[in-house]
Amino acid sequence: MKNGIRKQISIDKLLSFDDFKKEYFAKNPEDVALLKQSVVDEYNNSDDISLEALTAVLQKVVKLEGVTKVARETNLSRENLHRTFSLKGNPRAKTITAVARFAGYKIALVPLHK
Repeated sequence: MKNGIRKQISIDKLLSFDDFKKEYFAKNPEDVALLKQSVVDEYNNSDDISLEALTAVLQKVVKLEGVTKVARETNLSRENLHRTFSLKGNPRAKTITAVARFAGYKIALVPLHK
């Protein structure tokens, strides 16, 4: 409050958090790349190599990049991506491979070290 006067803020003019993220990441693509790398590194350094863990990583990538952009660049439908990465999703190898490639990665088998 300045000089006892309250300023009214119009709810219509406030950005939703999703809109804020989109705007921020559009202006700061290097941050998207850093977050993406961080998510992938976390998975790669984890002992959890389950399909669920991999799917969770790719879901974060899709959210960071935006479903529409991923769908357009992978030739997958938005509905397919939403379904794949939902709680009841059953991802196909084709979808996982396409999203991984989009993110700049490939799915590879590496020896387990014990």
